[in-house]
Amino acid sequence: LPPERFFRINRSNIVNIGLIKKIETKNLKCVLNKDGKEFRIDISRERIKELVEIMKNL
Repeated sequence: LPPERFFRINRSNIVNIGLIKKIETKNLKCVLNKDGKEFRIDISRERIKELVEIMKNL
């Protein structure tokens, strides 16, 4: 998977960056929007800072 489009948010999940609606840094959750449905997925503490930086640069 191309790293510019996908991100491993924890050991079990890789997400399409384009589907990320928001990041809940206090709850360590990533909110995805797919086909009008919202999904909340846990983000590991080790990965949250990197994901926030990636989202800032989009």
